[in-house]
Amino acid sequence: MINVVVAVVRDASGRALLTQRQAHQDFAHHWEFPGGKVESGETVMQALQRELREELAIECVEAEPLITIPWQYEHKSVCLHAFTLKAWQGEASGVEGQALRWFEVDALSALTMPAANRGILAAIRLPSCYAITGAFSNLAELKRGVEQALSQGVGIIQLRSLWQGADYVQAAQTILPLVKATGAQLLLNTEFEQWRLLPEAGLHLSSQRAAQLSQRPVPSSVLLSVSVHTPAQLQQAQAMGADCVLLSPVLPTQSHPDMPALGWQQAAEWVAQATIPVYALGGVSPSHLVQAKELGFHGVAAIGAFWS
Repeated sequence: MINVVVAVVRDASGRALLTQRQAHQDFAHHWEFPGGKVESGETVMQALQRELREELAIECVEAEPLITIPWQYEHKSVCLHAFTLKAWQGEASGVEGQALRWFEVDALSALTMPAANRGILAAIRLPSCYAITGAFSNLAELKRGVEQALSQGVGIIQLRSLWQGADYVQAAQTILPLVKATGAQLLLNTEFEQWRLLPEAGLHLSSQRAAQLSQRPVPSSVLLSVSVHTPAQLQQAQAMGADCVLLSPVLPTQSHPDMPALGWQQAAEWVAQATIPVYALGGVSPSHLVQAKELGFHGVAAIGAFWS
């Protein structure tokens, strides 16, 4: 296993800095996030600082973990340790003669990149807090709940299928402008036919629905999340091309008292196998966010913690 550090460097307008691999390197002419191998005796943070200095002539002042991705290429195994660079000194330049360019985040998926970078592309688009709607009796109550969740900094709202058919579509149409106005994303937990009526929204699949699919059911521009409860389901979601997964139940829940909780240790072992962002779900709240991130989760997802 080759350990590699990767830096996500973004400017004031949100653009990401990518470098282009040279003709003599593996994956020649592919675009990638800057970084390189962790040398013997180095910590990943020391390697990150050194690589940024040697490759871009900038000094890392502050960085935080983004995602860790184990990946098996045909000829080697790598583990990418991706960090978000929060602060740095200097002006980036191609010290080693490599081309570099600032890209809008929405343009990154169209670039030719090494396959292991797919999880990083997903991670930089995703927030830390993911809310799932609870019970509501009418549209006014739904709107209040969504506004409450958004006011708590939630970046994704998943609309569960409490209503069916035209009623569900109307509920989605009602809250979509509220969600978009804050820069958050709406995910529909519904049938494909209903999702097609609101293509601006993303799609969420249960583990049962995902198991019936062999390939991604929506375009790459559409956010796709999947519920998983086992390592096999996690692998299937990744193979299908999901952008993120909800792993549950991490802790005991009132809604599913008969379903044994994984516990943080077991859940973290499964997250270590993931190549895409994983949210902790089940008995968790924003108060668990720091712990979840330390264990490799991208963030937390919840109903009760965001919905009253």
